[in-house]
Amino acid sequence: MAALAACGGGGGGGGGSSTGAGGTTTPPAAATTSITVDASSSGPTIFADQIGGNFSSYSGIDITDPVHLQDAQTLGVKLVRWPGGSASDSYHWQNNTSCSNNAGVNDTFANFLSHVVTPGNLDFAITLDYGTNVTCDGPGDPAEAAAWVAASKAAGYPGKHWTVGNEVYGSWETDLHSTPHDAATYVAAMNATNGYYAAIKAADPTAQVGAVVSGFDTTWDNYIVANAKYDFLEIHYYAESDTESDAGLLAAPLNTSTGLASYFISLRAILAAQGKSADTPIYLGEFNSESDYNQLTTQSTSIVNGLYAGLALAEVMSANVPMATWWSIDTEGRHPSTATNVYGFQSYGTYSAIDSGAIYPAGRAYQLASQFAVPGNHLLTTSVDAASTNVRAYAATQGTGYALFLFNLGQTDIAGANISVGNATRTSFTASSLTYGKAQYDDSRSGTWTAPVTQSLGSVSATLQVDLPAWSMTVVKLQ
Repeated sequence: MAALAACGGGGGGGGGSSTGAGGTTTPPAAATTSITVDASSSGPTIFADQIGGNFSSYSGIDITDPVHLQDAQTLGVKLVRWPGGSASDSYHWQNNTSCSNNAGVNDTFANFLSHVVTPGNLDFAITLDYGTNVTCDGPGDPAEAAAWVAASKAAGYPGKHWTVGNEVYGSWETDLHSTPHDAATYVAAMNATNGYYAAIKAADPTAQVGAVVSGFDTTWDNYIVANAKYDFLEIHYYAESDTESDAGLLAAPLNTSTGLASYFISLRAILAAQGKSADTPIYLGEFNSESDYNQLTTQSTSIVNGLYAGLALAEVMSANVPMATWWSIDTEGRHPSTATNVYGFQSYGTYSAIDSGAIYPAGRAYQLASQFAVPGNHLLTTSVDAASTNVRAYAATQGTGYALFLFNLGQTDIAGANISVGNATRTSFTASSLTYGKAQYDDSRSGTWTAPVTQSLGSVSATLQVDLPAWSMTVVKLQ
């Protein structure tokens, strides 16, 4: 087998398997898993905006600092969401003020465009203020939102994505409507003659208007889907609340009953039940592991959260969800925390994927996903040996060749993968791999944030073998 397992950074090397914060053990021989790809299949198209992340104006950042664009580019991000988060429902773009949070002094829309969007050639999604008016004594004003859309069009950015409010179903959200957090009130604000939808479309007929759905409150979601005017639906997903579990987090992206996959399934079922188009775009506006700032632990900076991020991105693509933005890129800071029931070495937690030069495993997942997912290509039907409990596999076209995004969710065992690309258009490929796993993450115990490991696999046929290190994600390219 190609010696992927021997290509680790520090932390005992790619083939070493740590039993915890201290000590390592010799891994057992790799169990073999068969992975079959049908190159003649044609699955969902890959979109650039599936690799996205959040910036937030309330975090005290300076959006003109070049580090933010650099961080987005380091992660491979193509779509950025702004100015929040919950801060959006009290943020007033024209004077860069907030009713309830501290907006960064340079966090203006003009600076956002000139320092991030334009030089990075990025797409953007804006969360509009539904909760407050500019004097902070009443509900959001559709005219204020429409002026923002008009300013974007005048700046050379017509269309784009404009969601009305952030998590407006939740009591935690600022909402000065007479009946706050109410679906009927929200729909009325969207649908009125001078409401958000009509005002935005008058400012720019090509603008895409998003309505907020929850993914867990079916009463809210049914009412919004059935009655609101919208071009897309925005949903958020956090796998954990209060209780963190490594095994639970690794299972969450693929869970069709309560996990991320179930959110997409449920929302599409509601669209069908309400007679709406199955092609209605879904935007995963926020996703991460833990929903509660106060419960963030070292898990958020660990390899487990990295594997979760990679799996979630792969499921976004598989579910044909065209837009997704991780919460967040680099604006969240560090929250002191310790945990004894999850794997990891840091004494803090963070929502950020990258922070002061430290690229956390979630950020590494983005780097790998960016290598796997080439916009305009499409996913391929992929099957994994039913006997395997730890290996997950995704495949896609990549130009005239193919790429695979492979995961080993076993904490201690190497997984051998026998890959077969059926119905391939060629018989010979130049193969390479990019791997990030527990071995690389374990270097952070001494303060080193090791990069993914690149390996040339030479000339191969449409059948090849690789080893997947413990708790790892690997992109294999056949070019």
